[in-house]
Amino acid sequence: MASSASATTNGRLHTPDQPPEGLLGDLVRAIDTLYKDKSYQALSKLVEETRHLQSRNKELEGQLTDWGDTERKLMVMVAKVEREIENSEARNNEKDEELRIAREREMAAMTTLEESKEEAAALKKELESNKKETRKAEESSKAREAELTKLKGQYSTASKELASLKELSFPLKKIGNTDIGTIKKQIHGFFEDAHKLVHDFFGQVQIGNDIFQDKSWKHFQEDDRLAGIPLTRADSQPSRHMRAAAVLRLIALAAVEHLFQPVYLTEEGGELREVLDDVYFLDPPRAQRVRSVLLNIDEKIQETCGKKRVEAASREVFESVGFLLVSPDGSRDKQVEFRRGLKKWCDNTRQTWMEFQRLAGKFTVLFGEDKASLRPEDWKPVPDKPTPPTKSGAPESGARSNDGMVSDDIVAQLWPAFFISSAKDGISQRFKGGYVLVNSQVTEARREAANSRSFTPQSSVSAHISSSETSLYRSGTGAPNRKLRLEGAMSISSARMRAMCHWIQYICSCSRR
Repeated sequence: MASSASATTNGRLHTPDQPPEGLLGDLVRAIDTLYKDKSYQALSKLVEETRHLQSRNKELEGQLTDWGDTERKLMVMVAKVEREIENSEARNNEKDEELRIAREREMAAMTTLEESKEEAAALKKELESNKKETRKAEESSKAREAELTKLKGQYSTASKELASLKELSFPLKKIGNTDIGTIKKQIHGFFEDAHKLVHDFFGQVQIGNDIFQDKSWKHFQEDDRLAGIPLTRADSQPSRHMRAAAVLRLIALAAVEHLFQPVYLTEEGGELREVLDDVYFLDPPRAQRVRSVLLNIDEKIQETCGKKRVEAASREVFESVGFLLVSPDGSRDKQVEFRRGLKKWCDNTRQTWMEFQRLAGKFTVLFGEDKASLRPEDWKPVPDKPTPPTKSGAPESGARSNDGMVSDDIVAQLWPAFFISSAKDGISQRFKGGYVLVNSQVTEARREAANSRSFTPQSSVSAHISSSETSLYRSGTGAPNRKLRLEGAMSISSARMRAMCHWIQYICSCSRR
């Protein structure tokens, strides 16, 4: 190694004393020596490694530079990827929410679907049921059509029968509110006119004593129709009032039997009234039709029968009370006047009542009922003197008040109460109250009757009254011998009544169809 060092100068290997050719050889030898020298080899190797390391270092630096660029690129890419991940997560969240909503909707849709399936099943079942019902309805409809065809035929027949019945029916007039006052005034006029007639002839006229010895007075006193009215031989004012009250009751009874009737198809009696009352109780509308048909039967017949009833009513009353009007001097002028006035009253009443017969409301009278069954509110004590009605037809100023009156206060009914029945339901309501005689009005007459009984002579003619006459007289239907006298007429009337009742039954059967 020392020789190697000494042979070099300034890093050059040459010997100054040697020629160039020798230097080259020395150089070659030196190189060869160095090449073989381990230190040189190690150094050469180190240099080589150094150059290699430097090259590697440059290569690594280049790679490092590349890695830095790559890292930057990667960071950019990472940031981009992170942003994309965030965006993707946001989208995923949105998708998840959408998916959740879609699932909820799907669940709701499934629920709705199940419900729809159930509804569809129910509808299907209902449809099947409806089909069955439709088939039944069709079958029922066919049956009803057949029944309807049958009913149409029956209706056609009934319509023809009804048309024929309508031709037979009288058009009844409805009662308006403005008519009620007028009708009440007319009905009150019946009483006022009768009361005045009775008062003028029996409430003021003096009676001779010989009249009380006549058998007619005995009949008059014992008349069952006048039960409760004290009739004495005295000629005092209380006794006159009682006789007037008795005559008023007899007029009322005759009017009820002959004049206050729904139709005038017979010459007397109230058989048709009883029939119509029974029908009204069972079927008011049908009874109304029957009444309208009866009223349409030949008006001339009804006019004639009505006049016959006037004759019967006036005759019946006159035969019972006419003997009281013989004057003490034997004059019968009062009888003639009374009979004429009575007949006029009966005829006026008939004419007015025939107008009432043609009204839709059916008028009926309440009279002759058991005292215990009377309602005090339907009655008033009879006034002592006749008084004219007010313009409205309201109760007269002379009428006594019935405040506090009870059934036991009533001695006798003197004038009927008037009721009107509805054609729709047959319900009756009071239209005009009646008049009665009460205890306070008969006190004086009863006292006179009690005083006169102690010395009243027995009538010699009473024993000659036949038992048959007495039984007829006490029947309460009219004067003595009236039925005996009318037996022939009544046999004809009964035949007519039987025919009439059959005819009414026919009308009812037609109306029922």
